[in-house]
Amino acid sequence: MFEQRARQMVAQLVQQDFQLLSPQAQGIHVLVKPYHPVFYLVQLIDGSTWTKEQVSHWMQQYAKEAKVWAASVRCNQQVLLTVLCLPQVTEEENQHWLSPDWMPPVLEEAQHQVFWLCETSSGRYWAPKGHPTRLLHIQDAIQQGLGSHAIGSEEKTVWETARAVEEQTSQHPLSQSVPATLALILLLVVLYGIFRFVPQPLQQQYWNNHSAVWQQGEYWRLLTALFFHGDFLHLGYNCLSLYIFGSLLERYEGKAFLLVTFFLSGLGGNVLSSILCPPDVYALGASGAVFGLIGAFLLRSRREKRQLDGWNYPTIVLFVAISLVLGGVSPDVDNWAHLGGCLTGFFLQWIWGKGKMQGKNL
Repeated sequence: MFEQRARQMVAQLVQQDFQLLSPQAQGIHVLVKPYHPVFYLVQLIDGSTWTKEQVSHWMQQYAKEAKVWAASVRCNQQVLLTVLCLPQVTEEENQHWLSPDWMPPVLEEAQHQVFWLCETSSGRYWAPKGHPTRLLHIQDAIQQGLGSHAIGSEEKTVWETARAVEEQTSQHPLSQSVPATLALILLLVVLYGIFRFVPQPLQQQYWNNHSAVWQQGEYWRLLTALFFHGDFLHLGYNCLSLYIFGSLLERYEGKAFLLVTFFLSGLGGNVLSSILCPPDVYALGASGAVFGLIGAFLLRSRREKRQLDGWNYPTIVLFVAISLVLGGVSPDVDNWAHLGGCLTGFFLQWIWGKGKMQGKNL
């Protein structure tokens, strides 16, 4: 029973980018995930197989190994979650396992031991006093795994299930829908088609311009300029970049974060552009907003320390650097909007990531 439930929970955690380690003992499955600056380690333990002393031994052993692993990926905090699984949890077992007297001491201040007692038949779980009950969506993966009877087959081991989920994820990197990204692209295309019938002098009333914004107080231009493009090539390049990086950001961070980052980065880019561009220059286009998505994904890849759908931190840095250099030598490119948007997106991702860390109680 434990192996069947463990297989389902592991499949859900692997979908959250946890990596299953090679098994060292029967009835124990360990997964790890560096999520900078925190290194997460999850132990799924069969409570009907191991005693308190043995569980304490495993917790101490993996605490020592986690310290080394965390240092290798430059994580300065470690969260070690032990999930002890029982088919049914009686009141006596609840008191037996949730008493803090048997749990091993932490090795250092940067290490945090968390213990959950899980009833696999119902999906309920308990934590000792002072231990968080929500942690990086791990609780959702566990409950979804326990509530799912379609993940894997009875013949597959936990290890085979994890490998199958990883392979499926890598083969279909864009299988998850990205409605917000597609909606933004559609909006830009439709507005471009409409604005082709609007005289240019009238369009210019909505483009970004230093004098109009800061001397005449037409602040709406900082936002409306996002929706205008000079020609089809300008529109096409922005839409292609929006699809690439918007899809990535939406899949990893969600629709809400994508939309907030797009509009605030576009606004931030236009603010910097309106301040630093000459008074007679008019700027338009969504490239500042797109660069905000790139900046946000840049920091996300920096935290992960691994490739995200083929993109890693050095590759994105190189892409941004080349784009800024090419923009710097072209008189028709508003590099200040690109830079302002990128910095805004980077900052929003920093705030977002910091909030997620605190929101998971550690």
